[in-house]
Amino acid sequence: MKKKNGFIAISIIFSFFIVFLLILTINLTTYAQNRILMNQIKKDIKSKIELIVPIVPIKENTNS
Repeated sequence: MKKKNGFIAISIIFSFFIVFLLILTINLTTYAQNRILMNQIKKDIKSKIELIVPIVPIKENTNS
């Protein structure tokens, strides 16, 4: 007869691996969503600031 001890150990290791992959996927998805939201907020803030005060680039003195 075969022993079942190896099967249980491999099952536990495989379960931890699946949980690790699930947590990693959730973290990466959350990071990507937050990054998209923050970029959208930055664009909105920049456009509102430009409506209040137009941004004019400073010209450098090139005569020196």
